[in-house]
Amino acid sequence: MGRNSRGPEQELELQHTIQISEAKQDLLKSMHQRISATAQLLSKSSGHSNCSIYRVPKTLIDINGIAYKPDIVSVGPFHHGEPGLQMIQEHKWRFLGDLLNRTRSKGLSLEDYLRAVEPLETKARGCYSETIRFTTDEFLEILVLDGCFIIELFRKIGKVVPIEHDDPLISLWVYSFFLRDFIRLENQIPFFILQQLFDLSLMPGEESGPSLAKLALIFFNNTLQRPEEVITKHASTPGRHLLDFLRSSFIPTDHEETKQGNSSQNRVIQCISKLRRAGIDLKPGDEDSFLVVKFRHGVIEMPSVSIDTFMSCFIINCIAFEQCQTKCTKHFTTYATLLDCLVNTGKDVEFLSDRNIVENYFGTEAELAKFINDLGKDVTFDIEKSYLGNLFYEVNKYYKSGWHVQWASFRYTYFRSPWSFISALAAFVLLLLTVAQTFYTMLAYIKPPPDPKEDSFYRVSRNPNHQTEMGRNSGGPEQEQELPHTIQISEAKQDLLKSMHQRISATPQLLSKSSGHSNCSIYRVPKTLIDVYGIAYKPDTVSVGPFHHGEPGLQMIQEHKWRFLGDLLNRTRSKGLSLEDYLRAVEPLETKARGCYSETIRFTTDEFLEILVLDGCFIIELFRKIGEVVPIEHDDPLISMWVYSFILRDFIRLENQIPFFILQQLFDLSLMPGEESGPSLAKLALIFFNNALQRPEEVITKHASTPGRHLLDFLRSSFIPTDHEETKQGNSSQNHVIQCISKLRRAGIDLKPGDEDSFLVVKFRHGVIEMPSVSIDAFMSCFMINCIAFEQCQTKCTRHFTTYATLLDCLVNTGKDVEFLSDRNIVENYFGTDAELAKFINDLGKDVTFDIEKSYLGNLFYEVNKYYKSGWHVQWASFRYTYFSSPWSFISALAAFVLLLLTVAQTFYTILAYIRPSN
Repeated sequence: MGRNSRGPEQELELQHTIQISEAKQDLLKSMHQRISATAQLLSKSSGHSNCSIYRVPKTLIDINGIAYKPDIVSVGPFHHGEPGLQMIQEHKWRFLGDLLNRTRSKGLSLEDYLRAVEPLETKARGCYSETIRFTTDEFLEILVLDGCFIIELFRKIGKVVPIEHDDPLISLWVYSFFLRDFIRLENQIPFFILQQLFDLSLMPGEESGPSLAKLALIFFNNTLQRPEEVITKHASTPGRHLLDFLRSSFIPTDHEETKQGNSSQNRVIQCISKLRRAGIDLKPGDEDSFLVVKFRHGVIEMPSVSIDTFMSCFIINCIAFEQCQTKCTKHFTTYATLLDCLVNTGKDVEFLSDRNIVENYFGTEAELAKFINDLGKDVTFDIEKSYLGNLFYEVNKYYKSGWHVQWASFRYTYFRSPWSFISALAAFVLLLLTVAQTFYTMLAYIKPPPDPKEDSFYRVSRNPNHQTEMGRNSGGPEQEQELPHTIQISEAKQDLLKSMHQRISATPQLLSKSSGHSNCSIYRVPKTLIDVYGIAYKPDTVSVGPFHHGEPGLQMIQEHKWRFLGDLLNRTRSKGLSLEDYLRAVEPLETKARGCYSETIRFTTDEFLEILVLDGCFIIELFRKIGEVVPIEHDDPLISMWVYSFILRDFIRLENQIPFFILQQLFDLSLMPGEESGPSLAKLALIFFNNALQRPEEVITKHASTPGRHLLDFLRSSFIPTDHEETKQGNSSQNHVIQCISKLRRAGIDLKPGDEDSFLVVKFRHGVIEMPSVSIDAFMSCFMINCIAFEQCQTKCTRHFTTYATLLDCLVNTGKDVEFLSDRNIVENYFGTDAELAKFINDLGKDVTFDIEKSYLGNLFYEVNKYYKSGWHVQWASFRYTYFSSPWSFISALAAFVLLLLTVAQTFYTILAYIRPSN
């Protein structure tokens, strides 16, 4: 049979195969199409060395939540156009307009910036792990708009170009979000795009000024607080984007190569408590970067690091970048693994804080411990080949080496404080005395002493010379100088240019430019604060002002506003006033009133005037009724306790305000003959809120002329002390945070209630923190939250409530701390359980920014820290706290001391009875 012949079975199989193929043509076609399709969600280029901007893997998102997604500003294509990011999007066009206006004298137009970036489009697309779905025009617009916004912001912060001090984007709360959003992995554009735009926009004389890299370091240094020489040192550090650039500035350039040890010993090291028992100590290092960790002579040296919302976000995103980018070192991943090994519980964090290795602005010690433990989840790298591989090996080798571990454990147990040493010494002496007593008791039985009457030559020779000695104890981007002015932009780009120019000249709506002016005082609360406190800024029953006007859930009280306005008109009609007069009185103030809101008010003039007059007259009429200036119907439903309590809170919500000058204008106009000598609007407001605050009459009288921008600010101002001392500038390393109550008490620092009118007046003297009593209930918690939000948004006001909240956050870690404050009558807890109030207090410090050293309590923070860290009295206080904190611990210590004395006496007389028996 020939080679090409087939048997019957083969023929049947071939026929069957052909039949199946013909029936599956659609399936085959579909599969072939998908085989040849380009991957979109994880593009093939994502494995190339030039790819550097990634969608974060879902496993990391499951652990760290939304830490990779921007809060207020999008950079690059991944989050472009998302609804929650439009507020800053409007201001990007304003900043682009500022840059174009400044560089116009150089002959540059918007078209030149598009020309400069266009040749880099393909390279820029290759930097993203996903296929960019935007068209060329859309993608170029994103790169130019976002890039110019960033470099213009850097120049303003770096004082290369003038900055308007009332620019809303420079306010603390916006700036702090920029800092974090600019280092999120999914929120980047390539650094070479920034460099291209920066170089093109350099004005004559700026060539010798700070580089883009240095301006970026200056921008981030407002939170990192690194020395000037560190910034200068890294001014030419390369980077793929802002996150990678900042990450690279922390990476040591001269770290030692890993010494390859036994892999079984090289995996992980033990937690702090176990290392200390093995004689391994930790102390702060003196290197510029916290990544430079050393181990020598049994001591791990770790430079200090402040872990706050920025640093936690930075570390998380650096780890994500190192996990996605195969061509970069794993420094942050390795460092996070080291922390994860060292920290098991809040006690380990407490030790790192006490040693000034970690400054904890993140939350409680338990919360920071959980954050650190989560850092090591779902990350992969080779410990032995990492920059700390040798350290892991040496620490493990030291940990497992023989006798000194046992000796260190003995020292750790008995010599870590003077009092543990004294206790051990007392036990040792007691043991010696008991041995001596037992010996002489047995000796007296076995060999009774001679009778002195029978032995006249009996003599005793004693030499009690017993001595005991104790032993001793971080690109250049490719400057493809593509001759940016030689590439002609196509005619098709004219529509793009026209669209961009229109948006450059448009007025921002969501965060109006006037929101940075000193007269702007009523704000939409930032989304991140809403995420922490929920709906604490939005009204429950009554809307005031335009932000929540007309919302469906607020119509019940809206009907009664008209009734109250009718009461006011009926009463003032005898004075010749009509509704038209109230509208006329407010009309000249319309523009000024609109400028008080952070958003552009979309209501027409008539609609806005109606809101101001209706809401304003309702408020002043309610104040007069509560203040008994005008008669009140006792069955009025708005005076019932449940409605009244909601109105009290709604009147102090930041988003629910009208300017105070509107209230004053309406109040003055509606004064009836004889009321001029009556209580002022300010005093009536204080009387109204005093149903919740219960302050003495003299306090109300004292603040009857206190100024305020609106009701929230007015009430806030009535708590601010007028004669507080200026901050004494201390050592910043000692000035940041103070310890929680339990630690302060162990160091001899006590707390007691103060006697000032305002709970904000906190003092420290002679080792005692004096804090006036404060009742925290539904009203006070709402008041504090909104005051803090106002202070974060308003650049021209003091940060008293923010500072006070930070003090409480430092003092309180657990419900036990709240219990102590309650026992000392410093806090009256009507909020909930001690644990619930502790959580509320800890949340007060989240996502807020201010300068502790320049705050009104800056000197107190400095003095408390100074006292806490000062020598012998801390040890003495620890002794008192341990043995005299309660009658029972004192009785136990006293009983032990008496037992020791009795044992000494008993031993003495036992020996004496043997040596010199009595007659």
